[in-house]
Parts: sequence; structure tokens; C-alpha cells
Amino acid sequence: MRTTPDDTHRSHDTFSVTPVEKDFVDRATKAKAKLWRAGWPDFLFELNGQRFGVEVKRGEDRISKTQAAMFRVLELAGLRVYVWSPRMPGALIPWFAYMSIGRTARALAEAERRHASEALSGLIESGFLK
Repeated sequence: MRTTPDDTHRSHDTFSVTPVEKDFVDRATKAKAKLWRAGWPDFLFELNGQRFGVEVKRGEDRISKTQAAMFRVLELAGLRVYVWSPRMPGALIPWFAYMSIGRTARALAEAERRHASEALSGLIESGFLK
């Protein structure tokens, strides 16, 4: 089982660990530390002396709540996280902007579907389409 970290602490029983990892997790939990295991970017990337995380998305993929929580933690630690998609192969998009783009694209697609449906209904009702 894998962890799904968010802004709250998850106990070590929510993800699988080796015996050595369990020892570490038990000690960290006893110290009231927060532990994250899932949600990491796909790559840690270095270019021209700058390091950042890169999450690769097909384009229609969403950033999960687990990933968003992890990306916030990483950015608080000074590591910027970007998204790369083959739909925009020449760009690295900040992860929070990618989330906004996704919401906007979904809203536009839904509005377009509604508009097309209303237009089609109007054409049928008018007798133009039978």
C-alpha cells in the first residue's frame, strides 16, 4: 500500500516499508515528524546549475492532491517544481499554473459542449434539422 500524503500527518501503516525503513518511520513518528512518500515529481532536473523538479503529464492529466501537497513542501524547501507536457514541448510550466490551465481548459470544454448542445437543440426545435 502506498501513502497519499496531504497537509496532515500519515502514520507509517499507510505505506509499505522494509524492516529498516520501518525502524526509521517508527522513530520519526515517535518524534512527531511528518512523512511523505508519494507525490514526488517524476524527475529532479539540473540545468545550468539550477535544480528543480519536473512532473511529466500527457496533457489531459491532472495534478493530484497528493502531488500538490508534495510540490508545496518542496517549494517551501526552495525546490521549484514544473510540469512538462508533449502538448507544449518547449515549455516548463510552474505546477500551480498547470493546475489553473487544466481547470480553465476543462471549463472551456464544458462550456463548448453546452453551447453545441443548445445550438443543436435550437436547430432541431426550429425544424431545420429533422
